[in-house]
Amino acid sequence: MATGDEKSVCPVCFNLDFDHIPQKEPPCVLDSHYFNIPFLKVKASSKSESCLPCSIICAGLECMQEQWEDSEDDQFLLEDTLLLINLRRGHSLRITCSNPGDEKILEFYTLSEKDNASIFAIGISRAVATELDLDRCLELAREWMKKCDTEHNLCGRPISSRLPTRVIDVGPDATSDTVYLRETTESNRDLYMSLSHCWGKEQIITTTTSTLLARKASINLSELSELSENFRDAVMIARYFGIRYLWIDSLCLYLDRH
Repeated sequence: MATGDEKSVCPVCFNLDFDHIPQKEPPCVLDSHYFNIPFLKVKASSKSESCLPCSIICAGLECMQEQWEDSEDDQFLLEDTLLLINLRRGHSLRITCSNPGDEKILEFYTLSEKDNASIFAIGISRAVATELDLDRCLELAREWMKKCDTEHNLCGRPISSRLPTRVIDVGPDATSDTVYLRETTESNRDLYMSLSHCWGKEQIITTTTSTLLARKASINLSELSELSENFRDAVMIARYFGIRYLWIDSLCLYLDRH
């Protein structure tokens, strides 16, 4: 499918090509652009086999149809379903499927530069671990962070900032079973990580006014039964990336103060 000849440009999806999509005011920002397509037009273009991008979009949506529908009577791809196409150069093709009161989001990736050659709007996916091997997953995360630091202009390199009032000091020794709750001052600046987690129904370790001194003295990773695997993993990951401080809400906030 050629893209240089205007006559070959699909009137439905514009070949998912930045050079052919209708320009809007203000112009595209950060190589990102939106436009709407009725699903029925994409489906008709796909059936005519005249447009590869339309065929890919339609196949992806219909593949997800069964997962999106709660029952046989709950059809999602309707006659008036509207597709919001988000082209993001170098990223996935993101499509929001909108019906009154409901919407679903689907992203398209390719696996290699060879697959990406004909439709540049569908970005190449990052490598994903095929098994839950901890060392491999951590190495992948390190690669992603390095890429973010060196290639993403909007991200920039992490900088030291004012530490929260209380943080977990994971220490310089990656083999130690002990971490500490540390109270900081306004002059304490450094990198730190935060753990976002669901408390669930099980009792988890917390800090109160009565346990503050004990937490500052030590928190033993192997002896405290209420210390969840999430907390232990967070300490291990912070140490792996060379981050000295960790913020966990249940440990760094007084839970008996309002």
